[in-house]
Amino acid sequence: MRDYGVLFTVDCNHAFSLIFLYLFFAILLYSHSILLIVKDRTAVYEVLGMEIMMMKKRTSIIIGAIAVLLLLGVRVFFIYPMFLNTTPDKIMKEIVKQNKDAVISVGVWQGGKEEKYLYTAQGKQEFIPYTYQIGSITKTFTGAMIAYEEAKGNLDLMEGEPSFDRLVTHKSGFSDEWEREMMVHPNKSFSREDMYALAEKAERTEGAFEYSNFGSALAGTRVAEIYGKEKQLPSTSYQDTMNDFIENELGLHGTKVGGIGDFKNNYIWQEQDEMLGDGAISSNVPALLKYGQLYLSDDKKYAYLKNAVTKRTDLDSQYDIGMFWIIEKESGLIWHNGEIDIEDENGSSVGYQSFIGISPKDNKVVVILSNAICNTYDETAYTDLMGYLMMKESKE
Repeated sequence: MRDYGVLFTVDCNHAFSLIFLYLFFAILLYSHSILLIVKDRTAVYEVLGMEIMMMKKRTSIIIGAIAVLLLLGVRVFFIYPMFLNTTPDKIMKEIVKQNKDAVISVGVWQGGKEEKYLYTAQGKQEFIPYTYQIGSITKTFTGAMIAYEEAKGNLDLMEGEPSFDRLVTHKSGFSDEWEREMMVHPNKSFSREDMYALAEKAERTEGAFEYSNFGSALAGTRVAEIYGKEKQLPSTSYQDTMNDFIENELGLHGTKVGGIGDFKNNYIWQEQDEMLGDGAISSNVPALLKYGQLYLSDDKKYAYLKNAVTKRTDLDSQYDIGMFWIIEKESGLIWHNGEIDIEDENGSSVGYQSFIGISPKDNKVVVILSNAICNTYDETAYTDLMGYLMMKESKE
């Protein structure tokens, strides 16, 4: 499953402001307005965090200025060009040009109005509710079930080792290196006992953010046991309890744990595997649009979902994190992404990418599902970028 990536704001004015800033420093350097001289006539001058070795001679100063422009401007000139001043339509055109089999499903709901369409190599098409594997968006469903049981008084987020609070904020300390060593999908299926034993043996240092698929699945295993007993279900597995929760509590159709998408290159999950909470839900645009709307609903039945998207801790200077949901500090945008990335017979990455965003301020939900894998040069998925741009679009 894909890790969280920072959604950069594609702002042409910002990019050109950086360019002018670099040029300004270059002029200052050239004019000797800024020149550090030490005994050996060599100094270290820091510009925007980059260290540039400078000599007293003017030619060396010019070379240093050029180095600043090249090193700090590389993201502007070489990484962002196809995404500067871009739009979701331009991104989709580029994706389907690269992948003729791409089928991108888009849904936007705002203030009671809904738009759904497909985008393929033939352009914008009439909507068909295709099913996609949604990867790590599954984690938000686990967070919803945890919020549900917390509201009923059946669990305390601060109890347990590690606590639910640590698990839903990715601060439980399960390291990425450890996860790579212990996860053996699809050759091994993990039972609840396996999950608990692994969690007990793992060496962890809690507190710092470290995205954890195992920690997410462990949270799902634990809350599934609570939910299954409360509902007196014949099975308390994650697969069976989450499917019950999706149908009977969330009221979503065409959404289930362990399903496959309508396209080739699906990840085949093991039945009743307790790692399914990692990212095994399949769904469609109409269901996920409704799912997003539930978080905006004033219906008391869904009041618990507000707790799932309420800040629990800081993620970094730009984002907070709720129960797996990422929350942008400045705008209040709530989002999560997903990816099913497998290799085909040629060694190429294939599978699914997905995005769901919720804007309480604009009363808006955006869902993007795609059967094409493609990342920008800085590893931001195009579905994330499209979703972010669409969330920021003004209401007409």
